[in-house]
Amino acid sequence: MTLWQAAQSNDLVPRSVHAYYRYPARFSLTFAATAIEELSRPGELILDPFLGGSTSLVAAVGSSRSFVGTDINAISIFIGRAMLARHDDDAQASLQQWLAVQRKRWSYRQPGFVDTSNDPRLTNAVNIQTKAIIKAAGQVLASIKELDKEQLQQTATCALLKTCQWALDSTRDIPSLEAFRQRYSDVLSILSTRARFFHALRHQLAGLSWGVHQTSAEAVPTLPEFAGDRRRAALIVTSPPYPGVHVLYHRWQLSGRKESPMPYWIVGSQDGMSEAYYTMGGRSGTGQRSYFESMERVYSQLRAVLKTRGHIIQLIGFSETAYQLPRLLLVMKRAGFKLVSDQSLIWRDVPRRSWHARQTAASGAREVVLTHQVR
Repeated sequence: MTLWQAAQSNDLVPRSVHAYYRYPARFSLTFAATAIEELSRPGELILDPFLGGSTSLVAAVGSSRSFVGTDINAISIFIGRAMLARHDDDAQASLQQWLAVQRKRWSYRQPGFVDTSNDPRLTNAVNIQTKAIIKAAGQVLASIKELDKEQLQQTATCALLKTCQWALDSTRDIPSLEAFRQRYSDVLSILSTRARFFHALRHQLAGLSWGVHQTSAEAVPTLPEFAGDRRRAALIVTSPPYPGVHVLYHRWQLSGRKESPMPYWIVGSQDGMSEAYYTMGGRSGTGQRSYFESMERVYSQLRAVLKTRGHIIQLIGFSETAYQLPRLLLVMKRAGFKLVSDQSLIWRDVPRRSWHARQTAASGAREVVLTHQVR
C-alpha cells in the first residue's frame, strides 16, 4: 500500500489501539504503519512528539522499530505506558484472581472507599444519573492498590479509564452497574491478553527500545535517548494540534455536554490547564499567532534529533486552510525542512472524530499529509 492509499483509508482505529482509550483526532494505524515502512528501516528509531493516543507507538512496535514518544497531556502518557505493559503467565493469573475477588465489592451498597465529594477533577461529573458508576469507579481505584506490581496496576487502571469513557463520555444513556462491571471485566481481559502477547514477543523484539515521556515537543532534544552523540531518529510521524480547531484533549463531556476533567481523577494526575495549553494557543487570533511561533521553535528543535536526510510526516487539519497552510509551510522552511515534491500534499476527508471545527463543518472537514525532509 502506498502512502497516498494509506492516507485515503477510512479504516477505523483498530481494536489494538482503541481498546485502551478513544483519544480525539486519531490517525489510522494503516497510515502510521505505511509511513514507517516507506520511510525507515527495521531497527531504526521513530519519534512522535505529539503522541496522543499512541497509534504511532503500536505501528512502530509492529514494524520492529524503536520508538520515542512525548506529549504534555498526562492522559496520553498514561495510555502509552499502559500499551507497553508486559504480563507473564503468573501476572495474568494474579490479575484474574484479583478481579474475581474484587468485583463483588463494587456495589452501590458497599462503602465508597474513595471520597468523590470534593475532588475538583470530578467537576460536572457526579449527579443522580452518574453517581452509582462514579462510586463504583472509586471502589475499583481503591482495590487496584492491592495489586502488587506496577504494570498490573497500570493495566487495571487503563481498563477503568476505557470503561468509564464508554459509560459516561458523550453518552445519553448511562449503563447499569452490572453492565459497567461486565464491561470492565471484558476490557481488562482484552488489555491483559495483549500484555501477555507483548511479553511473548520479548525475544523477537530484543534490541529494540521504546520510551514515552511527559514533556513538550520543544524539549525532545533533552531526552536521554538523544543526549550527546547518541542515536538520531530516522522518521518523525505525528499529528500535531490543529490550529483554530476545537479539540477536547483534556475533558470528557458528561450529562448534557458539560465538560469534566474526570479522566485525570482516574489516572491519578492533576490537571489545571486550559484548552489553549493543549492546543498550543487556542482559537483566538492571538492564540493562532502563538501557535505558529511555538511550532517554529518546536520544528527547529526536532530537526536536531533527525538523521541527515531524515523525514517528518504529519497529518494536520485547519480551521482556515487558505491562511494557515501557507503559514505552516513557511514555518517548516524556516525550521530547516524542505517539502518532498512527489508526496507534497495528500488531502483526505476527516473520518469520524469527536471534535468540532471552529467555524463551519467544511472548515475543519479535511486533513492534509505533509512530508518534509531535512535540508
